[in-house]
Amino acid sequence: MQIEHALLAFLLGISPLTECRIAIITAFILSGGASPDFAVLTAISVAGNLIVPFIAIYVLLMLEKYILNYSGSNSLMSFIKRLYIKYILRVKERASKYVGRWGYVGLALFVGIPLPFTGAWTGSLAAYILNLEYRKAVIANVVGIFIAASIVVAALLTGNYFVILYRGG
Repeated sequence: MQIEHALLAFLLGISPLTECRIAIITAFILSGGASPDFAVLTAISVAGNLIVPFIAIYVLLMLEKYILNYSGSNSLMSFIKRLYIKYILRVKERASKYVGRWGYVGLALFVGIPLPFTGAWTGSLAAYILNLEYRKAVIANVVGIFIAASIVVAALLTGNYFVILYRGG
């Protein structure tokens, strides 16, 4: 295993756009399939993703204060502000279906579904928006990360690539 592969797996795991889902697929490709290297890279991917619930709420708080309090005339910032508000409303609508019905288990399921915009970053944002207790929300996010990682690994190891590639994982 190359150190570059490990670094890439970690960075993809922590990234809001890829998280462990894409990081694990990348690890599978880089390691040439099921192998000890794949197992190590998968663990590194998940480790990167596990950092997210602990820091995301604080990062989101800082970004939100900056974005929502921005009142300048910069059209790019105005666009980002509108986009952020639209995204918050969308996350609240989607996540509240799960959390409203099943509580923290619902948050774990929401994060665990390997689809776009349902990962730990979005789950942390949902927890923040829905005023969920921090410690319980972190635990739910961590459980969701393990669910998502398990689904992706199972799909890769059983050869069901279409589940990941064509269903948005």
